[in-house]
Amino acid sequence: MPKDTRKLYFAYGSNMNQERLESRVGKVERLGVFKLYRYVLVFNAGDANFGRFANLCKTGLVKDYTEGVIYKLTTTQVITLDKYEGAPEAYNRVIEKIRIPKLGVRSIIVYIDINESYIHKDSLVPIQREYLNHLIAGCTQNDLKFTRNIITKTFGI
Repeated sequence: MPKDTRKLYFAYGSNMNQERLESRVGKVERLGVFKLYRYVLVFNAGDANFGRFANLCKTGLVKDYTEGVIYKLTTTQVITLDKYEGAPEAYNRVIEKIRIPKLGVRSIIVYIDINESYIHKDSLVPIQREYLNHLIAGCTQNDLKFTRNIITKTFGI
């Protein structure tokens, strides 16, 4: 049996919605829901023209985590996703380690906006409704109550 060379991608924003991700990169395999420890979900990426987007903030604290969905992507799909994520100008493609049941510790791809010119402190920048709908759909599809709670508190919905 040939070795599976697909990359593991941790989606925590609109790409948690599998339909959204597949509309961007083609058919993907969903591995499941996981927690990425030492990070918290924030909505500080983007700008006034495009709205606010999900981002991760590394805290380094074991008690902090972000829920997300891990998908298997081909190298071609990762390159395509880079374009949608604005990598490397807006979001950076970062490699993190995560423990996956039955697979052990694996490297995963995570997109994180660490470019100061794309991070804003202005909470008045609105989130686009279409983007918010994808976030909510991803939470619903994957039963991510913790993340849905953060979205509800952040945007009052």
